[in-house]
Amino acid sequence: MRITQVMLSHGEGGLEKHTLELCNALSRAGHSVTLIGDASLAPQLDPAIDLLTINTAPSRNNPLLLFSLYRKISASRPDIIHAQAHKAATAMTRLRFWLKAPILASVHGVKRDNRTLAKLDAVVCVSQEVAKRVNHPNGFVIYNGIAEPDTRHNWSRERLRSEFSLDRHYPTIGVIGRLAPVKGVDLALSAGDGLPLNMIVFGDGPERERLLAQHQQLRHPERIRFAGHRQDIGQILPALDAVLISSHREGFSYVLAEALLAGVAIISTDVAGPREILPPQCIVGPASLDNIRSGLQHWLHQPEQWRAAMSNAFDFAQQELTLEQMTRHTLSVYNQMLEAKH
Repeated sequence: MRITQVMLSHGEGGLEKHTLELCNALSRAGHSVTLIGDASLAPQLDPAIDLLTINTAPSRNNPLLLFSLYRKISASRPDIIHAQAHKAATAMTRLRFWLKAPILASVHGVKRDNRTLAKLDAVVCVSQEVAKRVNHPNGFVIYNGIAEPDTRHNWSRERLRSEFSLDRHYPTIGVIGRLAPVKGVDLALSAGDGLPLNMIVFGDGPERERLLAQHQQLRHPERIRFAGHRQDIGQILPALDAVLISSHREGFSYVLAEALLAGVAIISTDVAGPREILPPQCIVGPASLDNIRSGLQHWLHQPEQWRAAMSNAFDFAQQELTLEQMTRHTLSVYNQMLEAKH
């Protein structure tokens, strides 16, 4: 199968991680994969994948971007065209009349207006909540899956405490993700302040300076560390006692899958992904300081019960949140689309 993936963004977020890992997995499965995207993606792609670079800066309606995109898609002679996220999906709706291959889009979050997506042949959503909001007549839910972790280099709790100079008498909670307002890291800092815990914030982003300033105003800043963006977060995760997801909204958090596959307990605000997979008692409600603080206070004193409550979520992750399963489900959608086309 000749598969052309289109991604009109760049960076180190969940969208880029998803697209790169899916492209590599499809290529390893024996399919011919072309990725149209930013040149910075090249080092992370398998050599067999054809990267057709494009300037992703112009808007989705820019005529020069659309013309360049049309030429590159035509040159790749695809059986299936797969647009990643809203910008690429909108661009594909502008070109659909000139392209013969079926077009689908993966939707990683919810926008106010999703009507444009109805013009595509199919839509893959990363959670049930996103699928409900998109409401496409040919919609599918495929959860983000990650590659099986390499456990050979996992950190121990002793190493974690030593590297970050943590108080060994307290459990360590990880807050992981881009430092952006939607992630609610400011709430996590305030909610954890003064509780019997260590907290490490992993990630970088536009909120970093503001959060560092907030950190200095806390009563116990010595219990909170900022670790920045880490490429080895998969090896660090097993050394954490728990992960806190403090987001105001989500499509589907990669942190959720990574923590579950690492066997780490999670507490989360009521956002898409966690509300579908975690037990209700691990969902604290809407993102607020009081809700997050109450949830932490509840579970910090009963870690064994916390892990026991998570057992079904851990099992679900092993079955559904792997890269292998995500790839299998994606190929199933491709085959259904090709059968419908003929």
